[in-house]
Amino acid sequence: MGAATVLMASDLSLPENVRGIVADCGYDTPAGILKETIRRWRWPEFPTYRLAALGARLFGGFRVTETSALACVPHARLPILLVHGEDDHVVPCEMVYALRDACASPVEVLTVPGAGHGISWYVDMPAYQTALLNFMEAHMN
Repeated sequence: MGAATVLMASDLSLPENVRGIVADCGYDTPAGILKETIRRWRWPEFPTYRLAALGARLFGGFRVTETSALACVPHARLPILLVHGEDDHVVPCEMVYALRDACASPVEVLTVPGAGHGISWYVDMPAYQTALLNFMEAHMN
């Protein structure tokens, strides 16, 4: 949820010392990841999705359709590095491409073959370090 949260802040006026965003394994929309999770667990979408959405509203105080990273990145003000494991079984790798395609600011994507959710760094540390250092050199001047 951290990557999606940071991406949702991409269209805000952030302090001057915030120069870019690195988002690792971010999902596109809360509704989308909820439906994906229901599908992955092989639960019926109806009524599970509606009950989960109601629970989010009652207990979390938000609607799963209220906002999303996908709605915010078209107004992004900062460069973004998107990282995603190609074998992520929590957040589908396809979501990184939807975010990339919607992004208004400069965006770079690193996908890591063989990496599951949140472990791209451990699977291919040299590629991750190179992407991160190149991103910082390009945008942190």
